[in-house]
Amino acid sequence: MSRVTKYWDKYRERHKAENPEDLIDKSYISFLEVQLERVSQAVLLTQNFSERIENVQSQLNSAEEKIINLTRLVKLQQNFAETQEEEINSMKAQLEGIDGGGRYYGLEGQKNKDKSHHIEEEISQLEEKLKIVLQKTENFEDQRNKSYEKFVRDVNSALKATEEKVMSYLTHAINSTEIQKSGIKKNFEGLTDEGDKELEEELNEFQLKSERNKEIRGLMSFGAGGDLPELKQIWAKLEEFGNFKDYIEKIVMEKDTEIKEATEMVWASERTCNRLAEDCTSKISDCERAVKDLEQFLVATAKEIKKIEIAQGIRPIDTDEIEKNITEKVNETVNKIGDLVKKYFNSQQDLQKEVKVLASKFYGKSTVPPLSPKFKSPIRKTEKPDKSDKPPISPLTNTLQELETSLTQSRHKRSISSDAEKHSKDDDSHELKHKSRSKSPKLKLSKKVKSTSSLTPDRKRSKSSSKSKSRSRSRSRSNSKTRTKSISELQLSPKSTKKSLAMESSIRQKIVDMKAKEEEEEQKISQKTVKRHSKLDKKKKKLEKLEKIYQKLSARDLK
Repeated sequence: MSRVTKYWDKYRERHKAENPEDLIDKSYISFLEVQLERVSQAVLLTQNFSERIENVQSQLNSAEEKIINLTRLVKLQQNFAETQEEEINSMKAQLEGIDGGGRYYGLEGQKNKDKSHHIEEEISQLEEKLKIVLQKTENFEDQRNKSYEKFVRDVNSALKATEEKVMSYLTHAINSTEIQKSGIKKNFEGLTDEGDKELEEELNEFQLKSERNKEIRGLMSFGAGGDLPELKQIWAKLEEFGNFKDYIEKIVMEKDTEIKEATEMVWASERTCNRLAEDCTSKISDCERAVKDLEQFLVATAKEIKKIEIAQGIRPIDTDEIEKNITEKVNETVNKIGDLVKKYFNSQQDLQKEVKVLASKFYGKSTVPPLSPKFKSPIRKTEKPDKSDKPPISPLTNTLQELETSLTQSRHKRSISSDAEKHSKDDDSHELKHKSRSKSPKLKLSKKVKSTSSLTPDRKRSKSSSKSKSRSRSRSRSNSKTRTKSISELQLSPKSTKKSLAMESSIRQKIVDMKAKEEEEEQKISQKTVKRHSKLDKKKKKLEKLEKIYQKLSARDLK
């Protein structure tokens, strides 16, 4: 510090002002302020000039890029003009060749006239063959009607067999559970009554003997000085009393084991009931799956029949009545099965309630009279069954709810599918009408088909009201012949079944491909969003850095 002070003193001596009052003068201070303002303005001007220079440089760069792009466009236009010239030349050469060949084809036109006459003769022969084919198709329709009747019989027999099996299985399960319930109740009540009676008798005897024992102890204290023979007898009786006490404890332990075995039997019966219920629900779900597969098969066959009829020029026959009958039968069977399952569930709930009541009676407040603190009641000493040892409550509530939801969903899907099929059939019928008008009168006469009243508006309104349902049923009875034809069309040849399977497989593959494409698109979209977010984050970071730099520079300028 000494060196600094010396240097400062020397500097002051050298640069000492002649009149120090000038430094404090206001005019001098204002002069300095003006100079500072000029300096700051110069600094700001330099900054503005630097920014303008940067903008000019960026504009120059963009202009250079535009010039480069324009040169590229000029080159591309030159190439395009050259290719157009080449194409025009090639077209001219082709036109010259066509003019020369037209003269040659003029001679062949006369030869084609003879061929057209020959083709007309072949068309007349084909019309005669079509008549023969129509007769064969009528015979084929008769055979198809017969084969479909057999199919309907087989379906009805299969439905009846499944109904009988399910009914027998459920009735057997209900009867077995009721028998087990009644037997368990009787055994449990008998055991509890006998145990209570025996315990009361033994406890009364035990109380009498304890009172006698007190009297004997008083006598022993009274005659403790001498060896009396009565005391020996009393000691012998006391030993007998101790043996009797051990015997009572053994009986109590045996009864506890019997009660535990009875409770285990109850829980085992409940487990069997739960297993039976689960088996019933699994069988019902299998039946529903079979019904859904059958409906899908019927829809696919109906679509293929429509395609075949459109290709042959025959009017499509409505199959709504057949589907209605089948769906009504299936719904009736499913409703019956649901009612049986509900009855079974209610019976099982009653059994569980009775078991809980018996358990509360046994493990709740005891009817045994109180004993001395030395000999507490053995029933209270017995441990209650833990909650962990008990099996879980029967899952029939969840299964019933799932069954009801599945039934409602299946009915809703069937109604939607029937509406869609009606609309598609209406569209097909309109298309066939337009096609039939454009055809020749010969084909119209040869292709006579029985008219059906399946596309009337009354049948479309049959689902909205119950009255229209009765009308459609009466009309379906009157038009039994048309029904047999529409029913017969559902039985197809093995070729059509193969086609339907191929169609189903192709549709499934398309659905899988669509799902895969959607997943790929979602992945691409997610990747794009991730990239965008990353770019935005980078931009934000850059802006933050620039703001920090600007703040630092502004702080320096202020200093």
